Amino acid sequence: MGDGSERDRRAGRGRRRWPRLVAAAVVLLGAAATLLALGRCRTIEVPDAARLGTYDTSAYADLLAGSVRDGLVDYAALRRDHADGLAAYLDAVGRFGPETSPELFPTEPDRLAYYLNAYNAIMLRRWLDADAGAPGRATPPTVNRAWFFLDSWRVDDDWVSLNALEQSIIRPTFDEPRVHFALVCGAVSCPPLLDEPFEGARLDEQLDGLGRRWLLEPDGLLVGDDGRVFVSRIFTWYAKDFEATGGLAGVLDRYLPRDDPRREAIDEVRAGRVEYLDYDWTINAP
Repeated sequence: MGDGSERDRRAGRGRRRWPRLVAAAVVLLGAAATLLALGRCRTIEVPDAARLGTYDTSAYADLLAGSVRDGLVDYAALRRDHADGLAAYLDAVGRFGPETSPELFPTEPDRLAYYLNAYNAIMLRRWLDADAGAPGRATPPTVNRAWFFLDSWRVDDDWVSLNALEQSIIRPTFDEPRVHFALVCGAVSCPPLLDEPFEGARLDEQLDGLGRRWLLEPDGLLVGDDGRVFVSRIFTWYAKDFEATGGLAGVLDRYLPRDDPRREAIDEVRAGRVEYLDYDWTINAP
């Protein structure tokens, strides 16, 4: 008699669980459908007459010079004056690259410069697609981090997400920690956006310049009046990438001027006394 009652109670609990499980499954399927709808292959439409005959950064150089101010982006100017140039450049990025056109990228710095430019140009386009700089349109106040994973873009005749471009191509292929001074995720806590394209012949100079510049920004390095040291979370997210150059202390030693009083931060970092700034994902606009 007791065994039968226990079986009935268990059966009842099982029956009560089913509606909850079904409801949970419906919610998960709905969320998955939403994510799939948000993410897609983002094609760049360019008239045949405007397509570049080869890979060329001239249009990209013009738009950077015309819309980047102190490392931030005037998206209204970008949209008004340079949207077509950005589209033409990204169309070329999709058709040419180190794999499809190796003769155009003969050196490793040439290839890395290509990928850095591609990443940053895609991020600019993603903000335009989110109505940044559009008169009378509401722009999302912060970067949607799903953009890095769900959207795919044509790069070197392949479809890749921004996350895959960074994590599967740029970082493992080039083993260059200074890319973290150059990749701009579209947020104010990112390093400043360079107002010119990366070039293979000048890449060392450009990356070192960005390293020095970023440490002058409070989003890169901040030393309080009490001596407390705060640095960007990028230095903890990618700590392994910086190990070969002496870690964070090595970065500060290399890029802080010899007469900069903030060099005291180097000893603090070596002693493990360092804190990481909150990351501000607000759009990187003035």
